[in-house]
Amino acid sequence: MNDQCRKSHFGNCSDIRAEGYCLFHHPDKNHKQSQLFYAQLVDEEDSDYVEDDDQLVLAGRADWAGYVFPPPTGKPANAGLTASSRLFANTVFSREVDLRRARFDGQVDFSGARFEDRVDFTGSTFSGHVSFARSVFKGGAFINHCRFASRADFSGAAFRWDANFSFSEFVGPARFAGTLFAADASFIATIFARYAEFTGGEFRGRLDFTHTVLRQGVGICDAGGEVSRIHRPDARREAFRIQKDSLQANGRTADADEMYVQEMRSRRQAETHRTPGSLSIRLSHLLETMLVDWTCKYATSWQRLLVTAVVLIFVFAGIYHSGGMLSTAGIYDMHREDEPVTTFGAMLYLSAQTFSVLGYGDLYPTGWLKYIAGLQSLVGGFTMALFVVIFARRWARE
Repeated sequence: MNDQCRKSHFGNCSDIRAEGYCLFHHPDKNHKQSQLFYAQLVDEEDSDYVEDDDQLVLAGRADWAGYVFPPPTGKPANAGLTASSRLFANTVFSREVDLRRARFDGQVDFSGARFEDRVDFTGSTFSGHVSFARSVFKGGAFINHCRFASRADFSGAAFRWDANFSFSEFVGPARFAGTLFAADASFIATIFARYAEFTGGEFRGRLDFTHTVLRQGVGICDAGGEVSRIHRPDARREAFRIQKDSLQANGRTADADEMYVQEMRSRRQAETHRTPGSLSIRLSHLLETMLVDWTCKYATSWQRLLVTAVVLIFVFAGIYHSGGMLSTAGIYDMHREDEPVTTFGAMLYLSAQTFSVLGYGDLYPTGWLKYIAGLQSLVGGFTMALFVVIFARRWARE
């Protein structure tokens, strides 16, 4: 026996020591040590086991930083407790839980657990399946810098305060279906090696997926119903952005374009939400909506842009036609300048060549219609540029 545990800096060692470690921090427990570990784990705390509810209530602070949780061994020495793999299922943690740099060597089940205070899993590793399904986190949840080597299930969980998963790695599938994030949720630089499912989740605070790695995609929102469960405009923008990146990486460019449109619309809403009284923001958003959203869905739909171009050509042709009939201004043919041209076909021809910025010059406007023609040439040039952007963007992705 050694007097000093190699992890004594955590300050939560057991009196039982072997091979340079205490019982709690020993990395390679045998069967007997594992049974003793789970028995002492509960005895060490101020706990109250409620047999009628099949529930373990830990009234004291759970100071388990650096602990090594062995694989399931069956029932520990305490009568009435569930198997060690389900030791924490439906458990109520009344005070703070400190599991920093803990190691879970087998599957672990926190399903239905209730954390009344702050819980900290920073730097912990999970080698087997882990379930936090239907768990409730009433304090801050720090699950950052963790490594989940197998499936991780947080479906139906409720995070009542901030949830931080930043810099964690999910090697297996990660399931957050139907999870409630009542405050901010952070997944900064988190790695999802398999598919990450967030469908049916609700996000009420800020959402951050900055530098997140999605190797097999993510399901977090669609263009319709799911977005209603993301309350903040900036969170909706982030959700659409990460969904767009995932679809793009998997070759689903059409769906990625739709996510991009929703991202841009959410950006406008977020900016309006931050500065509700700003007239300049509202005017810029109005122009953006008219010029690049309605016309071509942020340079993602050449079909809509083509329809817009045709409509504009007819609208300007109508202006030329009515202007020549209702005022002294008119459209003249350079070969017959004695009287104005009045046929709608000629107006349509002039409108088309002005819109396309060809400018043959055989027909020309006079009076105030010259300014209308100048405006149309600007609109037409902008529209032609959008066509170039759309097709260049499409070819670049292929």
